[in-house]
Amino acid sequence: MINYKILIFGLPGSGKTTLARHLSKSLNAKWLNADQVRKKFNNWDFSKKGILKQARRMKIISQMEKKKISVIDFVCPYDKGRKIFNADYLIWMNTIKKGRLSTFDKIFQKPKKVDYEVKFKNVNFHSSKIINDLKYRIFNRQDFNKKKKNSAIILCGGKGTRLGQLGKKIPKSLVKIHGYPIIWYIINIWISRFWKNNSSQTFIKISKCKMVKCRSSKKKVQELGFFKKRYFKTSS
Repeated sequence: MINYKILIFGLPGSGKTTLARHLSKSLNAKWLNADQVRKKFNNWDFSKKGILKQARRMKIISQMEKKKISVIDFVCPYDKGRKIFNADYLIWMNTIKKGRLSTFDKIFQKPKKVDYEVKFKNVNFHSSKIINDLKYRIFNRQDFNKKKKNSAIILCGGKGTRLGQLGKKIPKSLVKIHGYPIIWYIINIWISRFWKNNSSQTFIKISKCKMVKCRSSKKKVQELGFFKKRYFKTSS
């Protein structure tokens, strides 16, 4: 079984544990906390060698987990330590300039690239954005759930005649509500149900039913095709 590792790192007091606890519950993932691991192994070596050793230890433990997703939080101040851990998804808690321990303030190396950067403390806001991003990423991984294949057909070729001028410009399914297209909400509900059932790899088929009869049909089909290519793995 492939394990998707999410590493939350940053200075002590930046909110790593709070976010990790929230994400692990929302994703039904295994949560690994560095302090708990150090306590278990009775290892409190915070020298560079000890910190890099801790990164290797956390990596090994996370790989042994039976759950598909692991959420790991620890300071991980060195770039080398992050490379050793080799997370699938990096979250940098950049919420404070100085941590509870001055030692880490001096040695902490700012990352050059992360998947998500937290600049202010709001666990509900950030966890929601991260979970949505993770759903797309994990959902599109071909190495997850190879045994079964589940398909869904979404009929999204409505004319949008009741939308007035807005319906003439873009397909009805791409009209945005609170910043996201209508179809985004439909697909997210579908994905969440399959996640809860612990289902295997899935394919989304977006139908162009009656799209050719719409006004500006060629443009609409092109826009829908771009939406498919940009956000979702599709099959014909």
